[in-house]
Amino acid sequence: ISVGRNVVFGVNANDDIFYRAGITGENPKGTQWVVVGGKLSQIDVDGNSVWGRNSAYKVFNLHISCKGEPALSSWVQYGTKIARVAVGKLGIYGVSGSNDIFTW
Repeated sequence: ISVGRNVVFGVNANDDIFYRAGITGENPKGTQWVVVGGKLSQIDVDGNSVWGRNSAYKVFNLHISCKGEPALSSWVQYGTKIARVAVGKLGIYGVSGSNDIFTW
């Protein structure tokens, strides 16, 4: 699970992706979990960008709207295989299975 500004995304044991809908200042817990298309084993979110990797260690990115809901764009795949991806104000970083560090 990953918590950003007014947005929460998570994945389950089946690699299904969810976001928490209805998060507002008045209702910070939101209203419901909504399934997002695709499969990811690990996920991280910051600002209007969601990053993750699937079970084949391929990296994907999805842009989200200002309200924290997935925009109409689709997942974009990146060629580097990584074990873990992290996103924050300083950028997007990934660590490969051989401990090499990548940035996008």
